[in-house]
Amino acid sequence: MKAIKIYTKSQLILLRNINPFLRRYRLPKKVLKRIDYILEEEHLGKQGFLLILLAPVKDDIREIEDGANVYPLKLEFTADLECIKVRNIESGKIKSKEWFLVKLYIPKTDSYIYAIYSILQKYLK
Repeated sequence: MKAIKIYTKSQLILLRNINPFLRRYRLPKKVLKRIDYILEEEHLGKQGFLLILLAPVKDDIREIEDGANVYPLKLEFTADLECIKVRNIESGKIKSKEWFLVKLYIPKTDSYIYAIYSILQKYLK
């Protein structure tokens, strides 16, 4: 599993700088902008962070829990699920994968984890 945890704005700046070198795991600009907004506007809590799963997932709940790696703390999935629409600049069509943002809550530390991940459209059906 390829995952990145972002805790601070400086880590996001570093991610933006290395993003062109990630090749097939490159993050769309719209996803990076959404991460920036979350870091500035949302309260993550003492142990909160943004989790980015680079490879497309098949089983989102299990893979998000594995990527968060907060054992022994318990994660609660909130009802907040957002689809981030990303367009392919060359053709103007939506790519064959969709990006999602889900908010998770850690009750013991009163912290939030925002997980950003993609799913191939063939697994959405």
